[in-house]
Amino acid sequence: MKCCLYWFLFLFPFFGLSQTNLIYPENDHLLAQQDESQFLSFNKTSPLQNQLALTSKNTESASSGARISRSGASKSELGPMIGGSYYTGELNRMGHFKQMNLAAGLIFRYNINPRLAFRANAFYGNVQGDDKLGKTDFAKNRNLSFKSMILEVAAGVEFNYYQYQMSNREHGITTYMFVEVAGFYMNPKANDQGTWVALQPLGTEGQGNGKKRYPLTQLSIPFGLGVKFNLGKGVAMSFEYGLRLTFTDYIDDVSGVYVDKDKLSNSNGPLAATLADRSLQPLGANGSNTGYRRGDPNDKDWYSFFGMMLTFQLGKPSTCWRF
Repeated sequence: MKCCLYWFLFLFPFFGLSQTNLIYPENDHLLAQQDESQFLSFNKTSPLQNQLALTSKNTESASSGARISRSGASKSELGPMIGGSYYTGELNRMGHFKQMNLAAGLIFRYNINPRLAFRANAFYGNVQGDDKLGKTDFAKNRNLSFKSMILEVAAGVEFNYYQYQMSNREHGITTYMFVEVAGFYMNPKANDQGTWVALQPLGTEGQGNGKKRYPLTQLSIPFGLGVKFNLGKGVAMSFEYGLRLTFTDYIDDVSGVYVDKDKLSNSNGPLAATLADRSLQPLGANGSNTGYRRGDPNDKDWYSFFGMMLTFQLGKPSTCWRF
C-alpha cells in the first residue's frame, strides 16, 4: 500500500501546471487585446494591411471550433457515482479488489482552470473481511470476520494531465489525479448466529475497561487516478479509482493482542469474550491466547472507492460547442 503513495508523490511534480493556458471567460478580453496588439505591431506602415490582418485573425478564431469558452459558461458540475468499495487490513491480506461491495455517491466539481479543479464528494459503501478466505495458517486459525459501512465526505483538488473543459470539443478528454481530506464513519460488526452485532461497544480488545474505545468517526486521505471525457453539451463521464490512507487500525475491529477471556467476560460481557476470540486452536501452551498477537497495530487499515461518474454542467453551458 505504501508503494502507491510513493508513486503518487513521485508523479505529482510532472503535471506541468505552470504551462496552463486559461480558456475561461474572464481571460477572453486579455487574450483578444494581446492578439490585436501583436497583429498591429507587424503592420505599422499600412492601415489596409492592419485591417486585413485583423479580419483574417477573427475569421481564424471563429473557425477554430471550441478553443475559448465564451462569457457566461458555467464552471461547476454535479453528478452521481456508482461503483464498488473494499478494504485491506488484518482480515483481507489477499490484495486489491477482493471481497468487494457496491458503492454509490455524489460528486461536485468547480473547474478553476483547464488543469485544476476543486472537488467535493460524498460516497457510501460497505467493506468486509473474512479469515476463512485468508492464505496463511495464522489467519485461518484466528477465524474472525466482519463487515462495516463506510460513509465518507471529502473535499480536495483535482489535477488534469491535459487541458480540459466541459462542452469543449477541442479540450474534451483528460486523465487526472486527485487528493483530498475526508472524514468517514465506520461501524464494524460481526455475525453471531445470524445476527450482526456492533463490535465497538463490546470492547473486544479490552476497550472500556481502562482502555479508551476507538472512535467510529475517523479521518482519511483519499487519492487516486481517473479519466474524464465529454459526452456532449454539458455532460461528461469519468472513471476513477481511489485509495484511502487512514489513521486507524480498527475498521475491522482487529488490531492488538488477545485479552484474558474470563476478565473480558466479567467486565464487558460474555458476548464480547465470544466474538473477541473465535480461534480454532489456542496459540499458547496453556490453552489460552492471552497476550498473543491478534492484529498488527503498526499497519493501518485502508479502504477504496472506485467507479463511474456522470456529471452535468450547472448553469449555462459553453456557447462554443461547434461541429
